[in-house]
Amino acid sequence: MKKLILLFLFMITGLTFAQVTYGLKAGMNMSKIKDIHTDSGQGFGLYAGGFATIPLQNYSQEFFIQPEVLFSVLGEKDGDEMVGLNYILLPILFKAYFSEQDTEFFGEIGPQFGLMLGQSLPDNYRYTHEFNTFDFGPTIGLGFSYLRTWEVSARFYYGMSDVIKGDPGEDKNFQSDVNFGLAYRF
Repeated sequence: MKKLILLFLFMITGLTFAQVTYGLKAGMNMSKIKDIHTDSGQGFGLYAGGFATIPLQNYSQEFFIQPEVLFSVLGEKDGDEMVGLNYILLPILFKAYFSEQDTEFFGEIGPQFGLMLGQSLPDNYRYTHEFNTFDFGPTIGLGFSYLRTWEVSARFYYGMSDVIKGDPGEDKNFQSDVNFGLAYRF
């Protein structure tokens, strides 16, 4: 994980010769853990963080690499109670605007890495799962940019690692997330 963070920092600071822009973003998550138990439901949480937008040099103002650092509450609903899993997420996305215009739609795709910082479990949580602290998987999204300053987006993430540590069941407990957010670029 330390190597991943160092790579992320290198990408932001080592490429400052390009016209890198920075920004802040926040939004809401709708997440679920597949097959953790039968009455598992969609959980709601929030996310917030920062990002850098690094242009790919030979492609003018259409194609970018966008690394992000986000704090996010993912998880699920157990009956009426939220099982919150607190993560630091590191998506590294390829971002493409549909044209070079300042107000335009965009798409984004890439890997996302997650490091669990802790859990917010309800007092009456009846399952004794031990959660893995690392999660990774692909994410894909669409959005709209207004003057390349304000952006709204929707993303889908599907985790590729089992969320439950040492789960003896045959099914893997993958985490999925749909999020909606607002971003501001400086």
